[in-house]
Amino acid sequence: MKHLILIGCLLASFNCFAQKDYCKDIKKKVDPFKKSTEYKSPSLGKIDMVLTKTLVDGFTLNKIMVSFNAGYSNYRNKDLFILLDDGEVIKSDEATTDCHMLDAHTFFYIGIMDLSESDIDKLKSHKVVKVRIGIEERDINEKSAIKLQTYLPCVFSDENK
Repeated sequence: MKHLILIGCLLASFNCFAQKDYCKDIKKKVDPFKKSTEYKSPSLGKIDMVLTKTLVDGFTLNKIMVSFNAGYSNYRNKDLFILLDDGEVIKSDEATTDCHMLDAHTFFYIGIMDLSESDIDKLKSHKVVKVRIGIEERDINEKSAIKLQTYLPCVFSDENK
């Protein structure tokens, strides 16, 4: 019986995994022509959200890009909304949005908005639950919401200057 317990404990110890360093997933791109540096998070999936921080000429541009596919088009989309788990909405009526036809039954929606320091703080402390471009909205799954929160301090770190 002691041997079974000992073997069970040894097998259980092999189930321990190291914590992943998500900051290693952040891509750094230096553009010598524009004299800019961009930090970018990886894509998150079907309903994609990508964070970017661009440093150029002493200015910092913080952005989020949201994209997904839909079954119909709405080329007049101008608004991008991000709903958080506390009910607060981060929105921009000046977002860059677009809709492209992929095939006869699929359209690709994309929206890019600037993020203020206040927006970044909200995203760090609350999960994204839903996004909307124009009138087309999508739920964000828990896994993607957690990953986005994990990438936030990596992309928007003060070390990335």
